[in-house]
Amino acid sequence: MSMAQRTSAYAGGGDGALVLAVLRLELRLSGAFSLKDKRAVLQSLLRRSAQRFHVSVAEVDHQDDMRRAGIAVAVVGSDGRVLERVLSQVLAFIEAGYPVEVLSQEVERR
Repeated sequence: MSMAQRTSAYAGGGDGALVLAVLRLELRLSGAFSLKDKRAVLQSLLRRSAQRFHVSVAEVDHQDDMRRAGIAVAVVGSDGRVLERVLSQVLAFIEAGYPVEVLSQEVERR
């Protein structure tokens, strides 16, 4: 495959198109009384989400605020609908399994 063909495939053209979906969450952590408490909850959330759903997860905002967290969940594949379904499952997993309130959510697909 030539460089031009690879670039076209990564840009979403041709067979084997690459799709990136990112879920950004703004969370309020209940029960966190220190940054240490927050880190314990987030480490578990990040690790378990990544292992269970095969996604990349990172804290991307509010690192020094013990009651809030901004996280991003990214997944790559060839079918955007499947990727959005995975992100919905990650969101449901976080809401059901952790003492957090989702203040905002945004999905971006490229």
